[in-house]
Amino acid sequence: MRLRSIATTLALLGPGLAAQQVEGVLTIKTVNLAADVVADQTGEEELSDGGREKLFAMTLDQMAAIAGSAHTNVMHVKGGRMRSASFEMPGLGAAYMLLDPAGGMMRTVAPARRGYFEVSLRDHGDAGGDDVEPMHVEPLGRTQVINGLRCTGYRVTQGDQIMRVWTSDDAALKALVTNQLRLAGEESEGARNSRALLARYGAPVMTQTFDEEGNYSIEVWSYEPKPLPDSLFVVPAGFTKLRTPGN
Repeated sequence: MRLRSIATTLALLGPGLAAQQVEGVLTIKTVNLAADVVADQTGEEELSDGGREKLFAMTLDQMAAIAGSAHTNVMHVKGGRMRSASFEMPGLGAAYMLLDPAGGMMRTVAPARRGYFEVSLRDHGDAGGDDVEPMHVEPLGRTQVINGLRCTGYRVTQGDQIMRVWTSDDAALKALVTNQLRLAGEESEGARNSRALLARYGAPVMTQTFDEEGNYSIEVWSYEPKPLPDSLFVVPAGFTKLRTPGN
């Protein structure tokens, strides 16, 4: 597995702590810049630490202005259950996903078909989990406030990828990451690393990543606690289970 952000690493690799109760809306905003745009912004074909620093210093809004927009992903969460925002599914129209880490199931609901697809998360959690390059984490010795949270900065390198990750000990965000950790198995080396990262450094609020090809991305998490009805997290009554393509 290649590291794209501490957030996605933690989300995809094994469970950490016991599930905690959180209820509200998680918003993840992401901006991606291709390598040629990075070169234009830094004036460098071969990126130096100074060139990276120029983009690291920019906010998500500044990056979105360069890219033209930011991608926004919204997740509703309640306890360990999650519901994605609506998205277009080819041939089925608007759909949304229901994730149940405790039950190990993912359901994709297609209202126009009055049905849903069901996939076991247990069958996919550990795939490739042990093929993880060593990760090196160094404190930046700096903090900043992001979305109202005081965050601590770290330089993270893994292979040819160079990141800055800003983490918080905020209990709600740590609970959100913990619940996502339950989506996969716990036997791999990557899973053990993920548990250690969460326990030692806290939950990611912002990640800034240069990948091995010179592309750059920034991802920022925010969480709004609010009461949500249980009906958001279950398949609507009367919907039938559909056959998964290929099965």
